[in-house]
Amino acid sequence: MIADRISVMHGWSIESTLPKKSEVENLAELVPAGTEVYLSTLPHVILDQQIETAHIVRVNGFEPVLHVAARYFTSRTELVGYLARANREIGSENMLIIGGDADRPNGEFGSALSLIESGLLTDYGIRRIGVAGYPDGHPKISENALIEALSAKIETARNAGIEPHITTQFCFEAGPILGWLEDIRGRWPDVAVKVGIAGPTGFKTLLKFAVRCGVKTPRTGLAQKLTMAAQIAKTFTPGALLDDLDAGLGEWNGGGISAHFFSFADWKKTASWIAGRLAGKSELIGAA
Repeated sequence: MIADRISVMHGWSIESTLPKKSEVENLAELVPAGTEVYLSTLPHVILDQQIETAHIVRVNGFEPVLHVAARYFTSRTELVGYLARANREIGSENMLIIGGDADRPNGEFGSALSLIESGLLTDYGIRRIGVAGYPDGHPKISENALIEALSAKIETARNAGIEPHITTQFCFEAGPILGWLEDIRGRWPDVAVKVGIAGPTGFKTLLKFAVRCGVKTPRTGLAQKLTMAAQIAKTFTPGALLDDLDAGLGEWNGGGISAHFFSFADWKKTASWIAGRLAGKSELIGAA
């Protein structure tokens, strides 16, 4: 860590899809209470399961942040029921609003913006929302379109009295992230940003998720390792990337930029690595 500067580890959060009750309980042994736990969703995830998992996260002392994918809802009625239950059973005030990976919407909501514009979020107690950011671009959307969409979501949320923040897709290298952050800070200096970071993950798994999410593989270093069969069994850890981000941001990080860890179905490994990082251990889980 860099003395007298705010690290991206300040205010970090973690993400998983449907962690088991035992996994959430184990998390309580590793990281502080109040940590934000994002609960991602996929087309096959049952809404009841997501709410029930969020309840487990809450009762174990963490702050659940539900991913809400606009295209997955079959009707306005289904969305209202989901938001009402999240408010009633979990006290949700913060959600991540995304479009969702479905090629076609299941109902009237075709994008994150259309869901934000509906006015339903404030009706059911939502005071903060995350919207998606793509430091390394998107394989299907142009840079200009991404910025225009981001601007519309931020403006619409603010007009509704909702505080927006940006949660990004994970990236492998600090350069694209820092360049993107400079642009974002120039446009919205007061909007918090959670930078997506891949947690400790086997190279083979990491490559699979990168391809699935449309993430560009790095041009040096890791890219070379990914082409080597001898490296496939090893584990990627994000320590060097975090160090590069802290060094690149320096004092410019006024506390509004923090790390958001993707656990890739290995919640315990990621949480253990984070605990080690917070304790001053640079690599709790090495590249065995």
